[in-house]
Amino acid sequence: MLNKIEEILGYKFSNIQLLDLALTHKSFNKAKNNERLEFLGDAVLNLIISEYLSNIYPDETEGSLTRMRSLIVKGESLTSVFLNLGIKEFVKLSKGTSNIEHDKKLSIYEDCMESLIAAIYLDSDYKTTRDYVVTIFDSVLKSIDKSAPNKDSKSLLQEFMQKKEMDLPKYQSQEDGIGVFQSIINLNKKRFVGYGSSKKEAEQDVAKKTLSYLSNNDE
Repeated sequence: MLNKIEEILGYKFSNIQLLDLALTHKSFNKAKNNERLEFLGDAVLNLIISEYLSNIYPDETEGSLTRMRSLIVKGESLTSVFLNLGIKEFVKLSKGTSNIEHDKKLSIYEDCMESLIAAIYLDSDYKTTRDYVVTIFDSVLKSIDKSAPNKDSKSLLQEFMQKKEMDLPKYQSQEDGIGVFQSIINLNKKRFVGYGSSKKEAEQDVAKKTLSYLSNNDE
């Protein structure tokens, strides 16, 4: 199975156990899972993207580069890239976690993406990892809009509701025990639910969904 994953990824591991670990969620194995790789992968990814943006946009300010980097390394982008790799069925999950709804699994795929980056980094070197990341993130890198507003979904939702003289949203957030956070906004008779690998990401997700609904139904 691991050899098949290597073929799909287009990368052959010297230590194939790193690949196995990168795709092992803590619900499957509490003692040996991808949490530590996720931590390292986050740092490696941020360095790679920071270097890439600095080289591509030599005249941009630090603030602009930071904003662009945040768009690239945000959970939604990581999940999209991981799903495009075509290996989600190989992620090791407990039976219960395997049966949860798709939206809840998105943060798990995000973590796997960071873990995979760390696994390749530990298995090879920085240059190999950088080249691989730039390749698989190609569509995300090309879609970055330098002129996009530097505001997150929570800020945009708050501004929208203030403008409409609506009561500000109240976020009900909690962790579900398998590393997935859930955040809820109850608005009149509508209930919006967001998910993420952290409380912050879950709240951003539900804010984005709420804002989308309000904007599309604004009269």
